[in-house]
Amino acid sequence: MSATMMATMPAMPAMPATEVLPYHLESVPLRPSARSWIIRALIRGPRRVSELRELARKQGYRWGTILTVKASLGVIAANYDGASSSWVWRLPTIYELEGA
Repeated sequence: MSATMMATMPAMPAMPATEVLPYHLESVPLRPSARSWIIRALIRGPRRVSELRELARKQGYRWGTILTVKASLGVIAANYDGASSSWVWRLPTIYELEGA
């Protein structure tokens, strides 16, 4: 926009954002917490770490945050055949939680 056009534009009155936006900011759905994201991702059973990492990236989670939450939940990491691509994560069983 040119300086001439800006100089001839009328001043906009000050208004709260809630009057300008079509909805209140509080109504915008927030992304689930990383904690609930991991639980939902693993509730049906083990998942490959490579798959989880890609899903987390696509949904805007930082991998470092996911690793921190993984540790706090006691998520189990297992490698079944020694290949780097075969690492999986799973939720701990009730017996594993009781023994901790």
